[in-house]
Amino acid sequence: MARQSPERPRRAARRRTCRECGEHPAVFLYCGRVRADRAHDLCPRCARRAIDRLRARQCEAA
Repeated sequence: MARQSPERPRRAARRRTCRECGEHPAVFLYCGRVRADRAHDLCPRCARRAIDRLRARQCEAA
């Protein structure tokens, strides 16, 4: 059995769900590394949708 170091106690395993759809885990792939923190609250699918919406608005305005 692996022992935990006293400096770093184990955090409760809680997966953050996507703010938009609420179904998928909120992670973001950046430079080949998965980020899952408070700043990234969308799943990859919803993040792509948001980016596409912004691009469509910019194209309409131009």
